[in-house]
Amino acid sequence: MFFSNCSLKRVSTVLVMAFALTGFLALPIQNAKAGSPEHLIKMNRVDYKVPIQVMRNAQVKLHNNWRISLHETTIRQIKSGSRLAQIETIIAGQTVTLEFPKTGAYSVCYSLGQDKPETESRCLLLDVIPMKTA
Repeated sequence: MFFSNCSLKRVSTVLVMAFALTGFLALPIQNAKAGSPEHLIKMNRVDYKVPIQVMRNAQVKLHNNWRISLHETTIRQIKSGSRLAQIETIIAGQTVTLEFPKTGAYSVCYSLGQDKPETESRCLLLDVIPMKTA
């Protein structure tokens, strides 16, 4: 399903409001602040067995550089198993920006196929670490 600009903003706004209350995950719409760290993860160029380290409160940009849409993208906190967000479709070329205000291990799982999601699912691991101070 293709999102129009208007409906994507609405979905993003709903997700921001829903998950800002939990304190676990924020899906910001605004631009990055000057000097804030940023991580770009190209989703078809990931070693799925090795956790990707990102800093707490840094912008984590998940870029769908597959030639197809990704379905049922789910972000979970591993320790609790809590589902923090679910995005129905990330179209090819689209980027989703996340921030993790709490340290810990998280999974980002998605499906390449809409018909048989269980056979085409992939997960990448994020290790959110404290921001380093000088």
